[in-house]
Amino acid sequence: MIVTKLDEVNEKDRVQVLQYIEHKMEKLQLNIPIYVPYTVEMPDDSFDAIMGMDKVQCQIESWMADSRRRKLTEDWILARTLSVLDVSERMILDKQIMAQESNEELKRKLILEKKNTLSSARIKWEDLRLKFMEKSNCCHQLLYNKAGEYKESVTERLQYELMHAQSPQKWWEEDFPYCLKLEISQMAAEVNNVIIRQIHEDISWFDRKLAEDFQSNAAYTGKPAIDSGQFENFNPIEKLEFEDMNQKRNLTRIGTSVVTLAGALLMSSMGMMPIIATIGIGTAASILTDQTFRKKMDEQKEDVKGAIARAVPQAIEYSLDDSNRRLSKIYEDVLEESEKSEKVWLETQNQMLVEAVAGLEQTAEKYKPLLEKIAYQKEAIYQLGGNI
Repeated sequence: MIVTKLDEVNEKDRVQVLQYIEHKMEKLQLNIPIYVPYTVEMPDDSFDAIMGMDKVQCQIESWMADSRRRKLTEDWILARTLSVLDVSERMILDKQIMAQESNEELKRKLILEKKNTLSSARIKWEDLRLKFMEKSNCCHQLLYNKAGEYKESVTERLQYELMHAQSPQKWWEEDFPYCLKLEISQMAAEVNNVIIRQIHEDISWFDRKLAEDFQSNAAYTGKPAIDSGQFENFNPIEKLEFEDMNQKRNLTRIGTSVVTLAGALLMSSMGMMPIIATIGIGTAASILTDQTFRKKMDEQKEDVKGAIARAVPQAIEYSLDDSNRRLSKIYEDVLEESEKSEKVWLETQNQMLVEAVAGLEQTAEKYKPLLEKIAYQKEAIYQLGGNI
């Protein structure tokens, strides 16, 4: 025991103070030496053996040299170290348990949130797909509407050309197929421009929605919705029966000559002037022949006009069959590509969830090496300390 501040006690009382301390130590049965770490004035020399720092140092050296003391010190140090390790182990175990419980709760919340997100994303995707298909249907309807606008105008133009033809049969069999293909090709180009603009608008809208909800975009190769080359295989010619007008005209003219000659002979027998009679009869017969020919020609043209009115819608319907398939394929291809992007997005979300859960598990696992290290250190202490 080190006694300090003895110099602050009255000199005549200092011996009494030291004696009191010795008496107390004996009473407590503590065999502990007493030292004063510095020299102070004393009434006598009875305590000179415990005065001064050199006496303290000598006692410490004596203790250090004592093997029993070393053993006690080592045991004390090991015991204290073991106590610290036990406390640390309990603290780490508590933290590990808390982290595991917390992580389980976080995992449940994280998985639930991710499931809700994915479920909401699937609903959004299905809604987006249905809206895009609605736009596809509207584009199909636009195709039909624009093509329908051309039915009447193409029919009128071709019928107008027919009215200026010298031979309805020749025009129908030779000119009409070519004229119809030109008209339909022009229609295809104009309608295609309208449809392509609509397709671009729809895909731009779809692309924006994909970017907002799925960080993806729609792919479109710019294929034409209508191909005018498809009309090469279309045969619009309706079989019409035409009477040979040239033969009919020749026969009519021969008949007119016979009538004129017979009329002249009749007039001569009646005493009339044969030349004047011939002219009158011939003129009347010629007029009658031209009127009959024109009437027959008009009848043929009316028949062809009716055939035109039937052939033009057929040609346009033929074009729409292929165009509808092309148009459907364009929208289906865009959806197919976007579905691939959606699949990648979903896989990415699932992978992020797996990584997040793994990260939570690693948070609890980080305590495992510490616990293993403490267990190793405790085992080493037990081996050193023996009975500790």
